[in-house]
Amino acid sequence: DLNRELPVLQAAREAKPFYLGALGSYRTHTLRLQKLHELGWSREETTQIRAPVGIFPKARDAHTLALSVLAEVASVRLHQEEDSCLPPSS
Repeated sequence: DLNRELPVLQAAREAKPFYLGALGSYRTHTLRLQKLHELGWSREETTQIRAPVGIFPKARDAHTLALSVLAEVASVRLHQEEDSCLPPSS
């Protein structure tokens, strides 16, 4: 239910996490983005939400979904660490 998750997303936004993902279909995510823009979220902020969450498309059972999300979180973290090791661009 999008209305139940909006306060959670608002709190997450304020915490500035390195990863923010949401469950649901692409259609649900489109509606989510629309509601967040109505609440004042910028396009830059909403593009940071990973949805549908996970690296395995259409993961349905709990174990597969958990592994899929964990792999995506680890991948995002690894890429951020690699990016922080790069010298500043001139």
